[in-house]
Amino acid sequence: MTLPPLRILIIDDDPLVGQALRRNLAGHQVTLADSGLRALEELATEEPPAFDVVLCDVMMPGKSGIDVYRDIQTRFPERCQSFIFTTGGAYQAEAVRFLQEVDAPCLEKPFTREELFRTIEGLVGTKR
Repeated sequence: MTLPPLRILIIDDDPLVGQALRRNLAGHQVTLADSGLRALEELATEEPPAFDVVLCDVMMPGKSGIDVYRDIQTRFPERCQSFIFTTGGAYQAEAVRFLQEVDAPCLEKPFTREELFRTIEGLVGTKR
């Protein structure tokens, strides 16, 4: 399956990770947010109306990816079609329990472009 052009929100406090993901997702409309708070500000605006996919780091200073996910589910569920967590693997027991409870995949860094696209295709294909 080939991905149609998607609106993708990347939430990661590491600018190198954000830029690498943006390059890997060339051809899609990508918005970068360097914090959970910035991502929620982006979602609260009138434009853009929604994202097909949100890629969110689990561990970030301030608002963690878990906090961001909960806020989105509460405040903007219609604005985010699919949610994918990313992690460096060094996450706490609470995060592990949370990730087991939610219906969202988690990609462990470093992941390949193929793993990223396979995960996105799996989610987008079930939502269309």
